[in-house]
Amino acid sequence: MKTNFPVIFLLFFFCYANTGFSQGFVVAKSKTQRVEVELLKYKAKVVIDNNIAHVEIDQEFFNPSANSVQANYYFVFPAGGRVNSCTLELEGAVFGGELMEKKQSTQLCFAFIKDGFSPSFFDLMDRQWFQVNAYQIPAKEKRSITFKYSQILNTEGGLTRLDFPRYPGNLQRRAFEITSGRGLKNYTVIASTAVSLEGLSDLKKDAVAFEKSFKVTLLSDSYIKNIYSPNCNINIDRKNRSRVNISVNNKDLLSNDLVLYYAQDEKDISCNVLSYRPDESKDGYFMLLASPLNPVPKSKILPKDIIFVLDVSGSMAGEKLKFAQNGLKRSIKNLNRDDYFNIITYGSAIKIYQKNLVKASEFSTDACEYVEALVSGGGTNINAALLTAFSIKPKYDKIKQIIFITDGVPTVGVTDTFTILENVKGLNAYDYQIHTFAIKSEVDAKLLQSLTSLTSGHSEYVQRLSQLSDRLVQFIKSVKSPVLGSINFSVSNAELRDVFGNNYLNIYQNAKIIIVGRYKQPGQFNLYLSGNGQNGEKKLQFDITFAQSSNENIFIKYIWQKRKLGFSLEKHKVFSKSEYEYFRKELSPLLDDFDVSTEKNDEFTGEKVIARIETLKSLKEAVSFNQTINTKTKNINNRIFKLNTDGYWQDTAISLESKDSDHGLHLKYGGKAYFDLAKEISVLRPFLALGNRLDLSHAGYHIKIDKYGLEEISRLPF
Repeated sequence: MKTNFPVIFLLFFFCYANTGFSQGFVVAKSKTQRVEVELLKYKAKVVIDNNIAHVEIDQEFFNPSANSVQANYYFVFPAGGRVNSCTLELEGAVFGGELMEKKQSTQLCFAFIKDGFSPSFFDLMDRQWFQVNAYQIPAKEKRSITFKYSQILNTEGGLTRLDFPRYPGNLQRRAFEITSGRGLKNYTVIASTAVSLEGLSDLKKDAVAFEKSFKVTLLSDSYIKNIYSPNCNINIDRKNRSRVNISVNNKDLLSNDLVLYYAQDEKDISCNVLSYRPDESKDGYFMLLASPLNPVPKSKILPKDIIFVLDVSGSMAGEKLKFAQNGLKRSIKNLNRDDYFNIITYGSAIKIYQKNLVKASEFSTDACEYVEALVSGGGTNINAALLTAFSIKPKYDKIKQIIFITDGVPTVGVTDTFTILENVKGLNAYDYQIHTFAIKSEVDAKLLQSLTSLTSGHSEYVQRLSQLSDRLVQFIKSVKSPVLGSINFSVSNAELRDVFGNNYLNIYQNAKIIIVGRYKQPGQFNLYLSGNGQNGEKKLQFDITFAQSSNENIFIKYIWQKRKLGFSLEKHKVFSKSEYEYFRKELSPLLDDFDVSTEKNDEFTGEKVIARIETLKSLKEAVSFNQTINTKTKNINNRIFKLNTDGYWQDTAISLESKDSDHGLHLKYGGKAYFDLAKEISVLRPFLALGNRLDLSHAGYHIKIDKYGLEEISRLPF
């Protein structure tokens, strides 16, 4: 096919800083016209039925100009899976089109970039494209396009994967002048892209939001479990065991393609493993996902032992105590009938509701009346409150939890943080898991964080009093239905290292366990998952595979890095020389991106420290990967790029690999050497897609790209 057209105008894509693409875009051809075709509507519906995705995308375009526009329609298929069939309807009429070979689409991408369009097209090379030629959008009229296709999805490690491209840019109509590019500088493009719009001139302020929607429905003959997205926040609406509706955060779909995994089986608990090993000479990375049936049969739900420990010191007087009382009463009412609980209140003195744990079905009403009558006063005897809780014998000894609520620091009895923590280590004889709820910023953040770390608990910092009740109840609901307690996992004959869980001991109905780590040997292994079940210890076995070589699932490495960083920074205030070197070389870019400090003399008071601890918590419990960390930081294939003050996307690896090297290569954006680089070194294409001003590192060379570099060179040096 012919790939060099005269002058083309691109609706839906535009040039700047890898701002993103979507499926379904229009290229309008004209040598003389000012083309202003606008996207008015974008609706996507995906129905996945037993691993076959049926996709339907409705779009509506409007031509506000006085002239008819001739256009080509292109559809770019996602990278994963195999396209089974596709059709396009224009105003209800079915159109034939061409399913392009990957070689053709790659040539077309090069043609677009050479004609002055965004280097973001490098992201679409080696994909399969569908093309419909020369359809008309009459003047002052709308045209609706419906594109449908079916795709057979890939399955790995028992997990089926859906890839779906991001929304069309920032979901706004924006008009701006092109200030660079060949042959296009005098024209205006109306586009719906540009998540980041820095550097664009003459930006109109009257942007209008699109009509938009996106829905995913999962259907299966088996239970649907382990639903997980590594790069988007998803909301799961489970209709029954084999039908699930999923919605995606719109903001996530602005900057990320949706990647969605799910498993299908009839086991009480599913366990699936993904792996990533780009270099066979080095250890690989793995991610383990485990989740139970949902909903869990009542017969399989474990009863819980819960002790509520509430601060009623003088500082809790007024609104604080009122919201705490409300949250505590609602939490008690949300316990299961067979759960056992107790209440401890502490000021200067310690008071206990009942001598032993009592059954929720019998005492919840009385306990709520007890809570309602509480009054505040005195100091804060945290140590004595914890020791009292530790002395209460559990009823079931399967799920044992302390819910610890406070707004302050120890002021009565033992007040030394180190001594309190030593008591927790030595005197928590029944191994209670401690979950802390801190009110405002005057708390001893170091103490509370250490309590949860020592016992694999959950921590919350509530800055607004009005949120306390809801946050407490929300947590109680999240742990309402445990199915396996005190879990452990092991892999037979496999050498694992740097394994990090998401800091929970138990498996609950509405949550999944996600564990990441590194493995030395590839191959097939037996994975054992054990814990406290309904009838004693339960041990499950799963067959898993660690890949010999895999360039898929790069997000696993990034999530592993975040967790390692979080756990390490929490453990060490001062690194040894070897630890410091490791962090400097491998994780140092993340230190800036997540705003964490490695300074020795951190003061654990005030909002600044709580913010730091919350950041560490988010690192330790990381489950997602976002390519766009912020507007000036991107993670491209596990390489961090930052937008510097000169407008260059700078590879942070430069300072580590080639800052002091004499090997440099300065190329002109859009020149012959630039395109030779893109054609010959395909691994660089995702980086080149960032924009027309780059500093990047490859094979020991510092490569700079801008309008001042060399247009041609005799040959590439690597």
